[in-house]
Amino acid sequence: MSLARMKQRTGSDICADCSSPNPDWASINRGVLICDECCSVHRSLGRHISQVRHLRLAPWNPSLLAMTQNLVSNGANLIWEHSLTDSSSSKTGIRKPNPKDPVHPIKSNFIKAKYEMLAFVHRLPNTDDRLSIQDLSKQLYSSVRTGNLETSLRLISLGAQPNYFHPEKGNTPLHVAAASGQATQCELLIVHGADPSAFDVNEKTAAKNAMENGHTDLCFRLVELAYELTDRLTFYLCGRRPDHKNGINYLIPALQDRGIVESSAAQEARCKLQSLNNRLFEELCSDIYDEVDRRENDAVWLATQHHRKLVSDHTAVPFLPVNPGFSSTRNQGRQKLARFNAIEFATLIVDLLHDAKNREGLNTENQSAGVVEKSQKIEGPIEDDNDHDYDDPNGEEDKKATSITTTNSSLEVLIVKPPEYGVNPLIDIQDDYDVPTEDAYKPVVEPPPHLRGPDYKPKEIVEGKDRDLQAKVHELQDQKHSLGQEINLLRSMVQKLMQENAGLRAQIAQVMVERDDLEQRLNMVQYDRPTNNNMSLEALSLQLSSQSFSMVGDSNYDNVSYKNPSPPVMSSHDLNVDSSEDSTAYRTEDDIEIPSGPSQSQIVMATEQITKKIQELLQAAQGGQNSKYVECSSNISAAVTDMANLFPESPPSENVRMALRLMITSAARLQVECKSRSLDQAMLTQQVIQCSYDIAKAAKQLVTTYNESQAQAAAAAQGQSHAVSGN
Repeated sequence: MSLARMKQRTGSDICADCSSPNPDWASINRGVLICDECCSVHRSLGRHISQVRHLRLAPWNPSLLAMTQNLVSNGANLIWEHSLTDSSSSKTGIRKPNPKDPVHPIKSNFIKAKYEMLAFVHRLPNTDDRLSIQDLSKQLYSSVRTGNLETSLRLISLGAQPNYFHPEKGNTPLHVAAASGQATQCELLIVHGADPSAFDVNEKTAAKNAMENGHTDLCFRLVELAYELTDRLTFYLCGRRPDHKNGINYLIPALQDRGIVESSAAQEARCKLQSLNNRLFEELCSDIYDEVDRRENDAVWLATQHHRKLVSDHTAVPFLPVNPGFSSTRNQGRQKLARFNAIEFATLIVDLLHDAKNREGLNTENQSAGVVEKSQKIEGPIEDDNDHDYDDPNGEEDKKATSITTTNSSLEVLIVKPPEYGVNPLIDIQDDYDVPTEDAYKPVVEPPPHLRGPDYKPKEIVEGKDRDLQAKVHELQDQKHSLGQEINLLRSMVQKLMQENAGLRAQIAQVMVERDDLEQRLNMVQYDRPTNNNMSLEALSLQLSSQSFSMVGDSNYDNVSYKNPSPPVMSSHDLNVDSSEDSTAYRTEDDIEIPSGPSQSQIVMATEQITKKIQELLQAAQGGQNSKYVECSSNISAAVTDMANLFPESPPSENVRMALRLMITSAARLQVECKSRSLDQAMLTQQVIQCSYDIAKAAKQLVTTYNESQAQAAAAAQGQSHAVSGN
């Protein structure tokens, strides 16, 4: 049963966060259904907050589907909105968003408060935290015996530990759920970080407990979950999974491009990977797993939008979000995974699969790239085996890190029925494995051999290929039409930016003329005044300079109508200074902080260069000249670097720093996309257009925020100048 039919049966046909109809996504660990807009916010929070999956395009395991169906139909959303539904405690003053509310900031702020801050979850009385968590974990230990998933999820939301080890019983909640045959409870525990490879006091795993109690299907499912990480990576490369029921625990594909695998750089990277200790290796595997999940969700997103929201502000997740629980070094490394192109990322995954298999200690005598490796087949009750193949005589630490068979905290569970987007064209599927797939060869009715000509081809095959080619032609025509519309949109945006730049330059010239006129009049006043008034006139000159600078800073990048302010009328009383006062009462120009940074003319010239280079790239995209992508992206990157060099290394304004960072990151991503060896040219063009839009938008944001920061700094300097004049 699909989740689409599940929504019709249970009536859960609205988004849990904004009540939009017909949600297309599910948050697995939260047990709710969400719409496209809310899903974009969930993805930006990271998998440690919400694990999202599409209801129709992403395959589902039956037990995971049953768990999600149970949580949705039993109102799991009430757990996360307890204080919003409880009238006696609804004092937060926060309103749940409506479908028409904007994503930013209304929906995003609500979703962050709901899932990241847990602002609406029921709170326990303030008691000993350690004692309360232990009590909650014991309640979870008892709850998993039954099929009440909503109670278990509520306990987990309050802080119960899925890996809690009962001191008297000598096992974990997962062992109890497996022995009781509660498959959905096992799914819920593992989604929230339970370890399917953990042993109880009798050296038994949860899978072994399930087998001993007659739950064979649950036993095999737990074995699959123990290999979830490597299975997910294999599935991403070739769209297949190992057959654990027949003892096949690893499928390691072979790359078609042997030059990359055998290069010196790849060999050096492979040696560094093998030198990692088990803890660092597990962290790297977890990060790559999260990156695979991000790339697959991106592929699903592009497949569902049909180019309608390709350049919207709230859909892009260009790299893994920051996890506050990780160090800054690890977060930076996680985000750099997005810079790997398809070939580099596939090579890294293949090396990781080989290393994971070797670390587990399997027999590797017959191992070669792409050969199926088999372990002992599971048949009937599992007997105790004290001679584990993966034991390491070096010590207890390596024994605990039988690493990749243990799922990471919050790892996503098994996916079956591979979709089209899961198949990597870099992998040679036909010759990689020694186990043929089902229905690999279909019989074709052919005439007798003596009636076949030298160029004979079955009629059915020819007609089938003809239909496929016609369908492909129609698909390419639709893509061409959509890309033409997107290019026209980008061209209009570039024209608008050029017009705004021209208007800004005219405003700057106007202000410079007025400033020169004011300086000339000021010099005439200084010539006529006594000498002891020089310091006051210098302060007044600084004030006028600050005012003219602020007029430049206040010019809006959105080309708002600009009115030239008339110069202030100064009376003789305004310029009169008491010559009898001590000269130490006055401050010089050096005492007043003057805003630093590039001039407006420099910013306008740099922005025009970026706009010009982007226009050249769009012309190449419209003409189908993909070979010019690399050159154009390099020119855009150089223009972005020139503009970034105008600013100091650490601009005082946080908004300016963020805009600079966004512009540089978007330019780097554009270069990566243009250098990638993508076989789908239509998708490559879409990504190039998206990156170009991000760069143009970041440049616009940079100019706007810089003008605002300069205006604020100039106003502060003007206030200091008034203080000097008052003294």
